Amino acid sequence: MNKYSQEISFEGEVFSELRAGANVILRDLLESMMKKGSKAGCMTIKVDVELVDDASVGTVSITPEFTYKISSAMHLKSEIKGKKNCGGCEMVWDDGAEQYILMPITGTAQRTIFDGNEEE
Repeated sequence: MNKYSQEISFEGEVFSELRAGANVILRDLLESMMKKGSKAGCMTIKVDVELVDDASVGTVSITPEFTYKISSAMHLKSEIKGKKNCGGCEMVWDDGAEQYILMPITGTAQRTIFDGNEEE
């Protein structure tokens, strides 16, 4: 290697900005995890490589182009679970409201306060 060449490796100058960015994201992730009490997090580094034709000096050369994205995420989970059993009610279409509504089930062997008075 001569004094003008650059090594294409993650340790080389080509990826110095990526390394600096990764250090910033790592520091921010750790700080956020400490502040929010998260016990887990992750960092993702994605590098896309494209070989492009470069004719800037008169002859066509192949030049690599590296595009990178560094992201982080904390694993904080908030969850609410529940269940609502609508027993004793049936779903019926209400033409006036143009939506489904719940109505008490009537006309069964067990009389309810919602059954009409059939002795009248």
